[in-house]
Amino acid sequence: MIHFVNGDIWADTLRENSPEQGEVFVWREMLDFGPFHIEWDMVEQANKRADFFEERLGIPSEQTKMTFVYQEQRLKRMPPSCHLVLWFDTDRYDQMMLLYLLKRCRELGISTIDLVTIPTGVLSGDAGKSVIKHLFDQRIPLGEEHLIEATNAWKDYIAEDPRGIVERLKKESRFDHVNAAFSRHLEYFPSQTTGLNIVEEMVLSLIQAGVSSFESLFREVTIQRPEDGLSDVHFAAIVNELTTEQNPLICKETSTTEEVWKLTALGERVLAGEEDRIQVVGIDWWLGGVHLQNDIWRRDHVGNLVQIDSLKK
Repeated sequence: MIHFVNGDIWADTLRENSPEQGEVFVWREMLDFGPFHIEWDMVEQANKRADFFEERLGIPSEQTKMTFVYQEQRLKRMPPSCHLVLWFDTDRYDQMMLLYLLKRCRELGISTIDLVTIPTGVLSGDAGKSVIKHLFDQRIPLGEEHLIEATNAWKDYIAEDPRGIVERLKKESRFDHVNAAFSRHLEYFPSQTTGLNIVEEMVLSLIQAGVSSFESLFREVTIQRPEDGLSDVHFAAIVNELTTEQNPLICKETSTTEEVWKLTALGERVLAGEEDRIQVVGIDWWLGGVHLQNDIWRRDHVGNLVQIDSLKK
């Protein structure tokens, strides 16, 4: 039996308390952001994503590539007869990981798979033997129909056109939390009014309200949006996009005691809907397989996606 988890803390908890012994493997790749493309092979995908994380966050590209290669090698070494247990949260971060791993399991012929759903609010540090046993006892065996749905859902996620996700949300899913994760995903598209995604809007509003440090901003956003599963790395990338050298929306003031973020005059106008962030600053970002660059997608006032050609005036 091989247990897959999304982080070291849960891995340590399982190693100490799992009712079924076996290897515990941590999947480390952040699949909720960064570039994907349905036509990229695995090597090109690794290279493109490694370059993106180095450019946007300073993470050495070789480090990202090594993680990718190590993970994929472990998957390929698993015999088709192995018993895999996936321990994942209900949030967007984990649900994208779930879809990817099930897609890869189908490709590798691995079919004995159980899913353990970790409810929101259950912290690994508080999970002793009784909690772990209860979660394990509630596990759901996944069949071929689950693997097929996960494979198709992943294809929608990495497609250039997000309307496949919109259509998917009109149907019931065999997975209890995938549709909610996709709904959250669509909120990361820029607003038709301001050009900001939902988290960027929150960051500017929080700064305007006096929340000024990175740590406090991250804490408030994750409290308000726990089902995003937003990591500090992903959040840092979002904040960085607001601090472009030309036309920044926020700026940092560093005193001797603390870091303080402030809205620029442009940031205030964008937040008020008086200026459009994309028209003034531009955008070069990825949401799954959608490259927000030229032909871009926006959220309207009720959350529906609309397509706008930003180059046509």
